[in-house]
Amino acid sequence: MSVRLENITYKIGGQAIVRDASTLIKSGHLTVIIGPNGAGKSTIINLLPRFYDPQEGSIKIDGQNIRDVSLHSLRKNLSLVSQDIILF
Repeated sequence: MSVRLENITYKIGGQAIVRDASTLIKSGHLTVIIGPNGAGKSTIINLLPRFYDPQEGSIKIDGQNIRDVSLHSLRKNLSLVSQDIILF
């Protein structure tokens, strides 16, 4: 499985939290997101299970746009260990 973020921008109240971010995350590889407080690291992580939707750019899983993947399928194949408690 691979996850590709392409030119992702996410804003809150007009303020860009993540701006023009791109990366490729490959299954079997260690991926680390580093940066100072407020840099948007947690926001990027929360974009992957569709807790948030980016205003610009796209997220693709194995070449398929994440918006075209059912939430059931997405959450079945994608794991997230959050620093916050989120109950659904």
